[in-house]
Amino acid sequence: MAPLVGTIGSLQAMEAIKLLSGYGTPASGKIVIYDAMTCQFREMRLMRHPQCEVCGSH
Repeated sequence: MAPLVGTIGSLQAMEAIKLLSGYGTPASGKIVIYDAMTCQFREMRLMRHPQCEVCGSH
């Protein structure tokens, strides 16, 4: 389990670096799913809901 924690931490740090530096394409608006058994990534897009207090238009 410890290697998986390191992998996820590295992915989160890389996303933070992308956002702060403006370099690369961050995973904004998506959920990134990592399957450690097969070493594969999947992405799911998230839709904004206009009435949502967090992601909607205010």
